[in-house]
Order: sequence, then C-alpha cells, then structure tokens
Amino acid sequence: MAVYEQDYLINSTSLQTTTQNQTTDVPDLSLTAASTEILTLRGQVYGGTTTSFNPIDGARVTIYDPNGTALESSITVDGGLYTLIFNGTRNVTYTVVGLAPGYESGFDVIAFRDSQFAALSLLLSPDANINTIYGKVVDSNGVAISDADIYISSTSNAVLVTTMSDGTFIAYDGFTAGETYTITASKLGYAQTTQTIVYPSNSNNYQVTLTLAPMTENYTAITGRVIIEGSSPIAGLGDALVGLYLYNPTEQTETLIATQKTNQYGYYAFTNVTGGNQYRVRAVRIVSVS
Repeated sequence: MAVYEQDYLINSTSLQTTTQNQTTDVPDLSLTAASTEILTLRGQVYGGTTTSFNPIDGARVTIYDPNGTALESSITVDGGLYTLIFNGTRNVTYTVVGLAPGYESGFDVIAFRDSQFAALSLLLSPDANINTIYGKVVDSNGVAISDADIYISSTSNAVLVTTMSDGTFIAYDGFTAGETYTITASKLGYAQTTQTIVYPSNSNNYQVTLTLAPMTENYTAITGRVIIEGSSPIAGLGDALVGLYLYNPTEQTETLIATQKTNQYGYYAFTNVTGGNQYRVRAVRIVSVS
C-alpha cells in the first residue's frame, strides 16, 4: 500500500470575487514546508573548452531530484549567472543540467551538506550539430509573458515547452534543415498565435518572437500561483494540490467545486467559473514516500 505524507502545510487565500468575462488574478499563495527546507543553488554557465571559455546568457539550467523529477529551472543572465531556489533535503544528490543553443548539454551533481546554499558552474562544449528554436513571447506592448505554452510541430515530430518568467523559451528536438515547422503560442486569457518557419540550412538555431493579444471572447477564470514561503527571489511550487471553493454568503459555507495541480512553476488556472460569486483557493502538497 502506498504511503503519503504532507510535505507542505495547507494554506488558503482570502475570498475572491469574480467578474463575468474577466480573469481574476489571485495573489500568490505561499506554502510552508512541513519537513524539508528551501535550498538555493547559484552558479554560472560557460561555453567553450577548459582552456578557452566565455559565459553564456540565455542558457537553461534545470535541477533534478534523484528520481529524475525536475524541481526548478532558470535562464542565465548577466554573464551566465543563474539562481535555483527549490524545496529539498540535505545530503541528497541532485543533478544539474545546462542547455544552450549551439552547445552540447552539460551536467554535474551537487549535494547540500552543511548549508542550505551551494554553488555550481557548468561548462558546455560547442556542438554545431544541435539544432534549436528559441525566442520570446510578449504582449502587444512588448511585455514578457511567462508560463505560455509553445507547441512546435512538423510532419515528423512535435515538442512542447513553456516560457520562463522573462518570456523566453528554448526547444531542442532534432530540428531538420529545410523542414517546415509550425510554432504556436498560447496562454489563458490570450488569443492563440501561430508562426510557420522553414528551418535554415546555414544555422543551428532559429530565433522567433511571438506576440499574444488579449482574448476578446467572453470568459471568466481564476488564476494564480503557489509559492514557497520565504523564498527570495520568489520560487513557484510545482505539483501542489489546489482546490477552488465556492462561498455561500447566506449559509456562510464553502463547497469544493474543482481541483488541479500546479505546473512546475507553481501556476494554476480555473476556467468556466461564474462571475459575481465569491471563491476561496486552498493549496497543499502531498507526496508519495513509498
């Protein structure tokens, strides 16, 4: 029989009143770890060889637990620097993977021993054979849109990635020179947009900028994010169980009407709710330990 434990304590938001045909953006809901602690990994990503290398901005760095589950991801900036804040356990070996256009993936392992802070740098070797599609998703004012889904497809393959907090994304999927790819960006509250490209034969990367316009259709939704209490910078909590409760002001009762799990960055969205009602969002995280 499987055994489960609550690794983050339950917490709830204040009552939120929806407006018909609008999205209610709920303030961040923070959860406190029940037994684990917040760990912070900082470092730098370089490209080149051990004798000649330079920092890489725009590389994606992801940390995985011993089971291969991605815990947190970040994009390097300001000279290849990255910061990963996640909930974990000391004396456990984590794997850190770095990816960047035109480079082979690089990885290393790290364990937090005597501190909740650690540092790790990665060196990526150039590889002209890795084809990538990367870019940014923005709104009509040029403001970055995070957590947008990017679906890239052709007659032979398909890949789905998600934009980071700065709106950027990188996709590695063996893209073929001369092949036509359809790139679709979507996010709740925005009209989907599509761009068709032909992968170039004289380059191993292709950059695109996708613009999403606000939806004009009628919709009512509740969106938000679950975060780790005390994290700085703020870190989203993935796989948290989020419940949407409808409040009855006459009886002063709350009824659970929908549940879902947060994505790897801590975001959730409830659609097709009714405008003019009051709702409360509660979250907790329960994991299997056997």
